[in-house]
Amino acid sequence: MSYDKSSKNENIEDNARRIIQISESTSIVIKKSVWKDMERLDIRTYIKTENYTGPTKKGINVPIEKLDEIIYALKELKESKSDGDRMLTESEKAFFKDQ
Repeated sequence: MSYDKSSKNENIEDNARRIIQISESTSIVIKKSVWKDMERLDIRTYIKTENYTGPTKKGINVPIEKLDEIIYALKELKESKSDGDRMLTESEKAFFKDQ
């Protein structure tokens, strides 16, 4: 699946984008972007249909500084057997305490 690489974002190289094919009509696009002069990480579902091809509202956009934390969390999830096999971190405890 190919997507239009034109964007409102300036100064971000094309190689700062990765596409993970989910199905014939759906992909996850991970890319760097700039918003209000701040570098961001955008992880978004893209679709290709008869009526529309491009990004959807499904996704997240976070400061690029959070990239290492996201990678660490994903590695932990990959290595864990289930949600119940580890203790919560202090930051997770603080987050859930406020919920």
